[in-house]
Amino acid sequence: VTDIPGTTRDLLEEYVNINGLPIKLIDTAGLRETTDQVEKIGVEKAHEAIRSADLILFVLDGWTGFEKEDEHILENVKDFAHKTLYIVNKTDQTDEEKLEQIRNIIPEVIEISVLEDSGINVLEQEIQHFVNHNEIDTDNQVLVTNARHKQLLLSTLVGLKAAGELIKEKMTLDIIAMELKAAAENLGRITGHAVSEEIVINIFERFCIGK
Repeated sequence: VTDIPGTTRDLLEEYVNINGLPIKLIDTAGLRETTDQVEKIGVEKAHEAIRSADLILFVLDGWTGFEKEDEHILENVKDFAHKTLYIVNKTDQTDEEKLEQIRNIIPEVIEISVLEDSGINVLEQEIQHFVNHNEIDTDNQVLVTNARHKQLLLSTLVGLKAAGELIKEKMTLDIIAMELKAAAENLGRITGHAVSEEIVINIFERFCIGK
């Protein structure tokens, strides 16, 4: 990513977690008109990302104010206004005149400063509100954004597979139950619910240990 217009051609993806909500962010090239064939590919990728996105974050540069290219982008996303949040960044580096210009064009703009961590909580709340009040197609995908949770889920899977293999090998039920107990404990570390003695007893009783 550079500050030079026209040099971002690939989609850049990053996963973030907003108040427990997993989000995939996609940064695209600009939508300016160009004769450069390579840059055109990046622009088309950006258009495709706009069409397929659940939510569009239209970010304006507060330092430069509302420019001609912003007007072009605004025209391109007008058909997707129902799924667009308008944001002006760098409010710490601009003046009231430029902000007022943007407000007159986009009254509902969210004002933030990443540098000063200002308005970020408002933006997060707006994103969460949009997701909670709109039908988002997750394509049946499950996203884990916490590295510790990922490791615990992998350990749980290993334990369940081990229990399955032990059953196939007709191993003693107490050994199988121990694998299941370990898997349950791993899940408990994610949910915050410890595996109670009652659950442990239930696991062992279901396998009729010692009988």
